[in-house]
Amino acid sequence: MAKIRLLRYLGLLLISLLLSLGLNFATSAYSVEPEQLVIQGVNRYQTGDYHGAITDWQSALKVYKSSNNSENIAIVSENIARTYQQLGDPSTAIAYWQDAINHYSRTGNLQKVGRNLTEQAQSYAALGQSRNSINLLCGNSDDLDSLMSCLPNSALEIARQQQDKSGEVAALGSLGEAYRAIGQYPQSIIILEKAEQISDSSHQAAILNSLGNTYTKQADRMMIQANSALLRGSSQGNIFKEQANQYYQKAQEFFNKSIEIAQQQNNTTGQLKGQLNLIQLGKQISATQRDAVIQESLELLEKVSNSPDKIYAAITLANLPDDGIPLTEPLAQCPTKRKLSQSEAENLLKTAEENAKQLQDPRSHSFALGALGHFYECNQDYAQALEYTRQAKWNADQNQANKDSLYLWEWQTGRIQETKGETEPAIAAYQNAVTSLEQIRSDILSSERDVQFDFRDQIEPVYRQLARLRLQKATQETLSLPQKEQELTQGLDTIDRLRLAELQNYLGNDCFLGDSQINQQTELNNPNTAIFNSIILDEETAIIVSLPNGEKKIHWIFKPRSEVNSTLSRFRQGLIESRLAIDDYDLTQARNLYDWLIHPFETDLQKQQINTLVFVQDGLFRTIPMSALYDGEKFLVENYALALTPSLSLVLPESEQKQERALILGVTQPTVIDQQNFEKLTNVPLEVAQVQLNFASNTLLLDEAFNRENLEKELNQSNYKVIHVATHAQFGTIPDDTFLVIGNNNKLTIKELEKVLRQLGGDSESIELLALTACQTAEGDERSTLGLAGVAVQAGVKSVLASLWSIPDESTLQLITNFYQNLAQNNVTKAEALRTAQIALIKAKQNAQINDQYDNPAYWAPFILIGNWN
Repeated sequence: MAKIRLLRYLGLLLISLLLSLGLNFATSAYSVEPEQLVIQGVNRYQTGDYHGAITDWQSALKVYKSSNNSENIAIVSENIARTYQQLGDPSTAIAYWQDAINHYSRTGNLQKVGRNLTEQAQSYAALGQSRNSINLLCGNSDDLDSLMSCLPNSALEIARQQQDKSGEVAALGSLGEAYRAIGQYPQSIIILEKAEQISDSSHQAAILNSLGNTYTKQADRMMIQANSALLRGSSQGNIFKEQANQYYQKAQEFFNKSIEIAQQQNNTTGQLKGQLNLIQLGKQISATQRDAVIQESLELLEKVSNSPDKIYAAITLANLPDDGIPLTEPLAQCPTKRKLSQSEAENLLKTAEENAKQLQDPRSHSFALGALGHFYECNQDYAQALEYTRQAKWNADQNQANKDSLYLWEWQTGRIQETKGETEPAIAAYQNAVTSLEQIRSDILSSERDVQFDFRDQIEPVYRQLARLRLQKATQETLSLPQKEQELTQGLDTIDRLRLAELQNYLGNDCFLGDSQINQQTELNNPNTAIFNSIILDEETAIIVSLPNGEKKIHWIFKPRSEVNSTLSRFRQGLIESRLAIDDYDLTQARNLYDWLIHPFETDLQKQQINTLVFVQDGLFRTIPMSALYDGEKFLVENYALALTPSLSLVLPESEQKQERALILGVTQPTVIDQQNFEKLTNVPLEVAQVQLNFASNTLLLDEAFNRENLEKELNQSNYKVIHVATHAQFGTIPDDTFLVIGNNNKLTIKELEKVLRQLGGDSESIELLALTACQTAEGDERSTLGLAGVAVQAGVKSVLASLWSIPDESTLQLITNFYQNLAQNNVTKAEALRTAQIALIKAKQNAQINDQYDNPAYWAPFILIGNWN
């Protein structure tokens, strides 16, 4: 996350597009004193004394307010707002922007109203609140056709009405950046290209630089989609990869043009911004070019005037790795070798710290001190590392807006103290870091899609390191039983918070896990249910079981992450391939995993008469079916009903209403989506017919009838408790790759599905069960299974029945028929209904009506129940 913040303050936002955004000069005809204060403030500002300037202007503002001089109130408020923005305090800036807007409105200066709205929008963007920024600039619209006709009183519309070309360019540039921040790259490109078309030469460098950033992000996303497609075995992977390389090439071209124009205009700050962004392309540029750009950047750094931008540029350059691949978290990861020598990097950081001190800017000073602390951490000089980190925390703590950096320094403190063997202080520091993260999690994880792809390096390790130390402490023999229980409880709480963070990160700004969605009551109400939590760490994996009597037990698997992941992948792939085996299939991996996960707790489960196991899984554990674990005699599902949930906090209570009305959706025809072929599901007509038999009240939308319009219409007209979907469903690394195949070669994305299902609204109308019978998650892609959980959380569905991989729809027909027949019986839980249906296939050879081959776990194991298991 620090990288994102650093890049933002390096000028990737279009902060200074307006021609007249230099300081205004306020004059007054009736009082010399406020005029002198304004002049004095300007002088202080020009010498870099920003806080002194603010003090003078605030004194002048009091005088102007006492005489109700709206014109000068507006001008001085604007100056103060801009200075706070430059100091990295956008929260305070926003209030002053609003004062300026209000008073410019009173004087009828609409051009200034529009320009100040743009700058206020930039302040919201600096806080990560890009949706608010879009609202101010144009209005909340995702429709490309309406982006160029904004709402009245928005910054862009005012600029157009006033024929303020500079104001229009600034608003378009800021709007393009806001759409980039929420991951809507095509919209961002269209808007920025429009800005480029109408701008003059003074704006070109900034706009081109912004276009380069957007194409870089689009390339990053396309590369992630490429890797996800390759994991699924899709030929799309190579197509996506080629497209990503084209986007990287475009980004490089825009950065080079931006640098060239800035150089022609003798704009050293613009040159430096472009060059730093060019460096971030890593291996996309040649090593020779990269070395030349770095050297030029170091020379330019000496020429630019002192500002927070200069501080962050120095930090970026000091942390560049020698191999050319940018670190995802340069303030938490140590490069194997720095591009600069150790002494060069140290001097650069010390100079940055001195410059930040002169600026009296706590935010940039905090980053400079923290970067120095990290430098010494990497060099194992822990005394200096702790001292600089302590000072960084103090500076970050001076303003609520700096919480995003405070967590970095608490995390850094924890790493250093843990390395020194100081476990208790390390736990306290990690806990402080998590607490800071929890306060800003929504802004970090949901407001900006950019940060999603760096989650694993920037946020996730904080939770894992805290959980690891707490769980390890819980196994210490010196602790009493109550103390061990307390540590396990706190460790589980940390893991649960990680699960929520992971899910919100996956869903991005489309999901806000508010209080209405989080069930705070996580204690077990079912006396026969045990909860299994897994957490994969670097050198070991912890399995924690919570029993109905309140006891918690832990078992460690002392194997490195790579070996655990390899075992899980082999188990899943072996199950899929075992479908080819006629009579025999290898159960070795199934037995090994049973011994890892279940065997250590067998006595406890039997003693407390457990009949249902609920798994809150981590990593690749999410990609395997627990039902297929084998104890040497029986599969796990033969002994227990099973369910999964992304977090106990997200399990919605079941209503007492009977599940008697169903909406049944299906596609029978072969389909092509995004150049990807989806084969015909020949047994869908039989499957939907069987579902209809179990629900006297039902509606069927098949093939062409299964479209967005009809789906919305049905959900608006009727209250359905069950939605059964018999069509291909793909779950990818990112939500854009997660969709249902619908009629007429169309798709319904997870975001679109959420919008449709949320039309139901309210607990009384919530969907009890969403069944997806032809799902496909990618082998080795732990994020794709978050899509399965995401469907439930995103749409407010209480339970989801889904498959982990595609299986022949003949066996699906048999299992689904049995499932609904079981569910229709009184007092049968969803988990038990699925268990009974799976056992029927396990015993296929004992039933003449079932194909003998279906006893193979490849046919029945992929079906899982997510969410409420009752």
